[in-house]
Amino acid sequence: MKKIIILSLMAASAIMADPLVSYPGTKAKGMGGAFTAIANNNSAMYFNPAGMVNFESGSKHAMFTAEVGTGGAFDLSNAEEPTSSTVNYFVATGFTSPTYGYGLAVYSLYSVKAQAVDSRGNVSYKEQDISVLSASASHLLPFGFNDIYPGGGQISVGATLGVAFSGGGLVQIETESTNGTSNSNYDDDVLDQRGFFGAVGIKARLYTSMLFKLDIGANYRSSAALESVHDDDGRTSAPVNGMDMPAELAYGIAAIYQTEYGVVTLAADQKLTSYEEATSAENSNMNFRLNDYETLSVGLDFSGPVYQIRTGAYMSEEQDGENGTNLNISGYTLGAGMILDKNMNIELSVDNKTYEWATGQENSEVFASVSLNIAVGTRH
Repeated sequence: MKKIIILSLMAASAIMADPLVSYPGTKAKGMGGAFTAIANNNSAMYFNPAGMVNFESGSKHAMFTAEVGTGGAFDLSNAEEPTSSTVNYFVATGFTSPTYGYGLAVYSLYSVKAQAVDSRGNVSYKEQDISVLSASASHLLPFGFNDIYPGGGQISVGATLGVAFSGGGLVQIETESTNGTSNSNYDDDVLDQRGFFGAVGIKARLYTSMLFKLDIGANYRSSAALESVHDDDGRTSAPVNGMDMPAELAYGIAAIYQTEYGVVTLAADQKLTSYEEATSAENSNMNFRLNDYETLSVGLDFSGPVYQIRTGAYMSEEQDGENGTNLNISGYTLGAGMILDKNMNIELSVDNKTYEWATGQENSEVFASVSLNIAVGTRH
């Protein structure tokens, strides 16, 4: 246990976080996004669908989550302060048991406003807010580490299928030609696009005892190629392709310790998000380019009988590539929860994020989220 804590704290000197994504789930946000190996609530549908299987007890639960808050966004139309906040949401319903789990979720992930060129060469600023509708399922494997050595635990696998979308209404633009005739074009103030993706995950309990548990997890999400969607009806439009939803590989470790006062969890995650392909000129008409980002996040959680408190810290690292913004990100997170009754709890998270550009420009944003979580189940 001590070795695991020391290694995790050493990793905190290089903690990183994704520059764009707004993680779903207030518990995960409060832990700085270090949730791949934990993944024990509805936000597992994003972090690791294998976590929909309940390792902790012989209970079955139906779960509902409703969350609203603010998250990070890029607004490159404002040169003085190109970062801002946007409203985020996460609504999910799921079911978990010791052998299987499944769920359905809709949530927001990315927000960016950048200069774009349409198929006619017209230049303007476009806003793109990418949201996700997904379904997840998981199952416990018939073998586990308990078949290999005493003290080992279970292994579960999971998968997600979903559609990423950004929506906007077509706005009619009246223009007058040189001969005096009126032409009607249609322009998207907000990009209207959609694309499909899949994800696969695994979660394993390497060791389990009365007081201590050690979990690992991994999740791979494919990219979603977002294609423009327009209301045809015989009308002319000039489509713009925004950034795709990037592919992501994530893996993590979590140490769980049972005390007489509650459960202490220390977790660390590493992620690689493929922004370079998603924002490349071949895939996007928006003048917004990023290299891939590597992410390492560390979080600490204490869950007592009534109250929970958690914290995390992070910074970001951009990988070498053809694109790039030369942007460093650092900050910390805080979170808290309270059980309102045996089936319901409310959670809050706060994220203080600082953006530091290579030009020396620096600005900070504070984001907050609140969620209501309901779990109704039976125990055997």
